[in-house]
Amino acid sequence: MAPRALDYESLNENVKKVQYAVRGELYLRASELQKEGKKIIFTNVGNPHALGQKPLTFPRQVVALCQAPFLLDDPNVGLLFPADAIAKAKHYLAFTTGGLGAYSDSRGMPGVRKEVADFIERRDGYPSDPELIFLTDGASKGVMQILNTIIRGEGDGVLVPVPQYPLYSAAISLFGGSLVPYYLEETENWGLDVNNLRQSVAQARYKGITVKAMVIINPGNPTGQCLSESNLREILRFCYQENLALLGDEVYQQNIYQDERPFISARKVMMDMGPPISKEVQLVSFHTVSKGYWGECGQRGGYFEMTNIPPKTVDEIYKVASVSLSPNVPAQIFMGLMVNPLKPGDISYEQFIRESKGVLESLRRRARMMTDGFNSCKNVICNFTEGAMYSFPQIQLPPKAIETAKKAGKVPDVFYCLKLLEATGISTVPGSGFGQKEGVFHLRTTILPAEEEMPAIMASFKKFNDEFMEQYDDRSGYSRLKLYSLFLAGYLTVPIIILLAALVLDPNHSMGFPNKPPVVDGGLDLDGSKRWVIAGIPLRAPLKPISTNPVKKEINDGNDDDEQSNCATTSTTPTSEEARIPSRLVCPPAPRKRKATFKCNYSGGVREFFTPPDLETLFVQGAN
Repeated sequence: MAPRALDYESLNENVKKVQYAVRGELYLRASELQKEGKKIIFTNVGNPHALGQKPLTFPRQVVALCQAPFLLDDPNVGLLFPADAIAKAKHYLAFTTGGLGAYSDSRGMPGVRKEVADFIERRDGYPSDPELIFLTDGASKGVMQILNTIIRGEGDGVLVPVPQYPLYSAAISLFGGSLVPYYLEETENWGLDVNNLRQSVAQARYKGITVKAMVIINPGNPTGQCLSESNLREILRFCYQENLALLGDEVYQQNIYQDERPFISARKVMMDMGPPISKEVQLVSFHTVSKGYWGECGQRGGYFEMTNIPPKTVDEIYKVASVSLSPNVPAQIFMGLMVNPLKPGDISYEQFIRESKGVLESLRRRARMMTDGFNSCKNVICNFTEGAMYSFPQIQLPPKAIETAKKAGKVPDVFYCLKLLEATGISTVPGSGFGQKEGVFHLRTTILPAEEEMPAIMASFKKFNDEFMEQYDDRSGYSRLKLYSLFLAGYLTVPIIILLAALVLDPNHSMGFPNKPPVVDGGLDLDGSKRWVIAGIPLRAPLKPISTNPVKKEINDGNDDDEQSNCATTSTTPTSEEARIPSRLVCPPAPRKRKATFKCNYSGGVREFFTPPDLETLFVQGAN
């Protein structure tokens, strides 16, 4: 018998290629364990209400009245609902053509699209056209609609950041296109290097792929980084030079957990840059009610805005949207409420601000708790979550664990995450589902578990992880090396102490430098050498950006008589652009009012430096 239409052998090959790790093997196993009675903590997906976040009161009141408009005719409605909620419900019902049960325009209700345009203008300082705004069933539907419009076949490529949210790889596979990866640099807090972009485009073109668009996720998912204005300018210039459309996934724009790098939209930066970029770069931006302090994932409300898109293309996008008739109407009202929020003086304003600020402040604390928790674990390294809803720690798996995973037919980080799930009930997503460099392993977890539960969750993770590392640490293979290392360390301890004492006491030396190094651009060239040297010990790599771990720094202006007055102790996180060290071998001046790991007030040269958390991360400053 020949295969039937829906037999597996007959299916569209593009459907078979689609992979979506967020709801993949780990999620399915977690669901099985839950049915068996095991308590599961689903941190695999950014689903705030499922992990205990309470819905905001005012939007739910408004939508409740819109869903049951007969309540508005009840003489006692004012006893149950505040007057501003009643007025808002009437406002949105007037936008409909028969209440929430009727289709809207395929682009969404014109009145709500106008509110979105006004929001964008307030945010960016430039007018927005409601005719170029489409309301969608969540941002994901909008992303898929635009990718479907762009991709003609496997010869068309889309630049996607790696690690990436697997919506993009899945949709590109589904539509038959080619994903062109560009790698973010973990050691530079998941920064973006335009040179890597150029290499990715060149490699794709060499393979015969026409790169048509570039995706940015700001703040990042799964990496949590926030793009600076200078990053965005570089990206926009690159898109202009390479003739690429830019897709700006900005759904986490409310989720910012530090003050040094606030969210700024790609559209605002593009408009600030002026012609020709502001007139020629094609930009599509996405937003949603699912994230931020709203967290209304189940409502499925989103929008996309198009800039510099030709009218004929807009007509084609409208035509395809019309096939689905209408985005869901209640979600459109949620979107209107998000972009046109309560104002000071409104009856419900104080409660709304109290609830929304409470959510964001708690998320900020949870981001720090999770980062610190991961960094306290053996063989785990985690950058601070600057924004979005996720931590993406690197798990340095022992060779024995990798070998065991391969024998079991598992990708190593999948193996680790399955063991974690079985032992603790914590459901995560392996880093391989987002893409990562060869031989490097991660997992993604949300920062959404309730704040009061976070210490217990991180303690459970630490216990599992450290026991896992102990179990798979192949001690026998390293015993001789360790014994030799211990012997060597003991043998060299006394000579090193004598050497350091001689350097410190010798007035002609300054921490290993025979003469004061020349000052270059406010920093040090360290005799023009290609290696950095502290106390005569060459470092293994050029400087890396300062760690976002809190550091202590002690300032001394070289005045020994007034040493105490020049010292300040704080616990801050140097994450601003000024506090970051460039990759070249020249350091900017140190930020003031931070206490150093080491205090050096040698008149001959180096004055201060700190080393969080290892010798490869180093700051050196010359005396003024």
